[in-house]
Amino acid sequence: MESNYQQLPPTTSSSNSYGQRVYKSRWTRERFRFIILRLILPILLLSIIITLFSISPINQSSLTLIDQCKDGSCLSWDKLHELAQRIGLDLSVKKLGTQSDRSSCVGPIRSKLKILHLIDRRTSEVLMDRWMIHSHDAVVEATDLYSSAVLWGPDFEGWQSSKTLTENIKDQFGSENYFDAVLVYFNNDQVKFLKIDPIPWFKQIKTLSQQGDGVIIIDRPHEMRDMRKEEFYKIANVSLVLAPYAYELFEYRKGFATQALLVHQPHFIKNETFFHPTTDPRNEPIIIAGDLGAFYPFRARLAEMIRRKTIPGWIRGHPGYEDIKAPSDRNSDITGQKQEQQLKDFGADLGRAKICLVTDSRWGYSVQKYIEAAAAGCLIVGNVPLDRQSSFSRVIVELSNKDSDEKIIETLNRWLKDDSGRIRKAKEAQDWVLDNFGMRSYAMDVFKMIWNVKQGQRGLVLPYEFDFLPKELPLDG
Repeated sequence: MESNYQQLPPTTSSSNSYGQRVYKSRWTRERFRFIILRLILPILLLSIIITLFSISPINQSSLTLIDQCKDGSCLSWDKLHELAQRIGLDLSVKKLGTQSDRSSCVGPIRSKLKILHLIDRRTSEVLMDRWMIHSHDAVVEATDLYSSAVLWGPDFEGWQSSKTLTENIKDQFGSENYFDAVLVYFNNDQVKFLKIDPIPWFKQIKTLSQQGDGVIIIDRPHEMRDMRKEEFYKIANVSLVLAPYAYELFEYRKGFATQALLVHQPHFIKNETFFHPTTDPRNEPIIIAGDLGAFYPFRARLAEMIRRKTIPGWIRGHPGYEDIKAPSDRNSDITGQKQEQQLKDFGADLGRAKICLVTDSRWGYSVQKYIEAAAAGCLIVGNVPLDRQSSFSRVIVELSNKDSDEKIIETLNRWLKDDSGRIRKAKEAQDWVLDNFGMRSYAMDVFKMIWNVKQGQRGLVLPYEFDFLPKELPLDG
């Protein structure tokens, strides 16, 4: 064997034809280190990665996560970490029964959750803003994530008004800490219009939060500006806030960043309520919907242009806020079923229009009509709100309240004539909304955030793109 190898000669020098000295290399310790670090180690790591991919193929939930990360829809601090776990370390995920029953989350073992949607019966029956009901429905359907989903509270069957919240839960479900989390419906308008003192109720919620290892109290406020939720969060010990408007969370960071997880969670919708194919016949050229008050100055201006017949279109009335009236003043004909039908009728009306004029509020809100109109297959024309700006900019034909009437008229006429371009842009918006902001995505989002709280995470989380550049809010709409 030794005869087949020659010993490397020591480094010697000689001269070439140009009289330059040529140095012959020697296998030094530095060269061995270079080869190991630059060649052998990368090849070894690549082999490990390929092996992990081969033994743990990417499943559909992994592909969903990849799409969400591309869109900026998962937490910025754990995109790569979670994706790596999902793809490379899938064997460590706890199975919950069958393959279809597996939790969609990774990392520490995450079992199914039990969640209560806490609301009084009368309000639940007439609630115009159906998000609370849709939230419950979505959780009920997500049997791979939740083992129990209950909509219940004062005046429901089994509730005893002489007992506290914690006592009622123990009597009804067998334990004070039966639920992992409780999503509380509390609207400040209930105090304003019903003249109730909420503090005793908040204290009962706090007592519930202290049962067992701690019950997570969730709030999903419709609006929370001007610290209007401060009292509720302090007294009720709220530990998870899912806010549809990102910038409102900044006011709460100082007082609640160590108590709660403050999360930007935009509006979600029931896809089946609003979906209409973009290629459907659309007899209405333009629709504008919603409140036309001072909160929406650009919307009010566009509606006035329709009234003057400067632009063609239809002003669609806003559903009534029946839920904030005192019981004695409520319309007895208004039921939950009729309120649900109102939403379906609204979705059908959007589905008849080629263009929907959608504007943010004077606070830059990405109001729910952005995704409702997109899901219905309308081309959205209006201004871009403060969050998810790169995504909205791709799917919105942008106009602002600073534009002249002439520019608004010219832009709308051009898109009304361009059917193929309108349908193509509307389809891009529709796909984005249906893929990312349906109620299944919502149920997964809530599951993930509850577990983050259970595992000790607190602070401000902005999973979606948000413009941090300091600038004045678009008060002119």
